[in-house]
Amino acid sequence: MRKSISFLILLFIIISGCSPTVLFNSPQPAGKKNLVQFPPRYLGEYEAVDDTSFYLLEKNMIRQRYILDISVPRTEIDTSHDFILQGNIIYKPESGEKFPVTFRNDSVFGKYITYDTTFVISDANILRRFKGYYFMNFKQDGDQWMVYKLKFTKGGTASLCGISKDEEMDQIKAIVPVEEIKNEK
Repeated sequence: MRKSISFLILLFIIISGCSPTVLFNSPQPAGKKNLVQFPPRYLGEYEAVDDTSFYLLEKNMIRQRYILDISVPRTEIDTSHDFILQGNIIYKPESGEKFPVTFRNDSVFGKYITYDTTFVISDANILRRFKGYYFMNFKQDGDQWMVYKLKFTKGGTASLCGISKDEEMDQIKAIVPVEEIKNEK
């Protein structure tokens, strides 16, 4: 079953340098127990709203699946250093991935499916629950934690957003108690 998902990924904000990231000194919410898995009722496939990918919520991880349609001139594959054509299979030596292709005239067509692991529950990636929210804590350098809040709805949707601005801090303060220490750097 496909579900809609709104993922406002803080990673994109960090990469683009749009706003400072809020870091915490400990996993959030403080004092709550670590979860070892996502609840079974939320496991499944969620469609991203910002691109054509899907998020796969599994027992102890979230992976993002991208499906890319390939349509390129055969000469582009023949001269590529990243891909090797072996019959009707394109092989990517760097990752060991393979995918079937078809030929029409001088063009190559296929679907390239790849996965990116977004979150795996571990000592460095902690999941906690509080007041209907799931908090995904990512350990950073210097024993600090970047935190995302994940919310599921009864309609089968989910939203995930990072904490990077004053308004988001106000939202998190409404959910959990926060001791604020400003870094002047």
